[in-house]
Amino acid sequence: MHAGPCAQVGGYGEGDGQFKGAEALALGLAGGAPCLFVADYGNHRVVALSPDTLAFRFAIGSHGSVAKNPAHLLGPSGVACRAHQLFVADHSRRVLQFDMTSVHGPWCTSPPPPPSQLSPTPAMRAFCAQALGPVLVRTMRCVDDPIGLALGHGRLYAAETRGRVLAFDLQRREERQVLCRPDEAGRFWGVFADPDDLRLYATAAGERAIAVFCAPESDRP
Repeated sequence: MHAGPCAQVGGYGEGDGQFKGAEALALGLAGGAPCLFVADYGNHRVVALSPDTLAFRFAIGSHGSVAKNPAHLLGPSGVACRAHQLFVADHSRRVLQFDMTSVHGPWCTSPPPPPSQLSPTPAMRAFCAQALGPVLVRTMRCVDDPIGLALGHGRLYAAETRGRVLAFDLQRREERQVLCRPDEAGRFWGVFADPDDLRLYATAAGERAIAVFCAPESDRP
């Protein structure tokens, strides 16, 4: 086992493959291909990299007024993926859900490479020209700015800056449940949902501890 990384990419800046604060990572799909999504906090975008080579593919979002254009991001700090669904925790008190089935379109700040390293065929060009790009499927409103995200048990869990842990039901568009408040167990930052059990783990930053939330026996599979 090597102590150091086997590969590395990045550097401070705004260019392709550069970051101003890589806050979180998630592995998902974009246009049918595996993608490593990085929350680039200082550049107000989410960067998509090739998982194998760490080569830059494209970026989603840019800085600007979210009231005028929901494509704008304000310091994204968390990402989570489920197949082609990308969830982004943004410092505009929102969690955004994108459909990444296609990767071309106005939502991407940089165009991805053609599907093949060879010269694209007319059919490929036609497909790329008709692709719509990432589609904003849902906006989930938070009480405070969300930081950490986790998917599990049919829910999206979000840890907020002031300590709440929220659970959004992915089947019911308006349902939001508060699992914990700051005065109950400290200030939470990171969350992880156990895929094999109805347990939720959360890091309590102020207490320097890990909290575990267990579902009632009646809710267990």
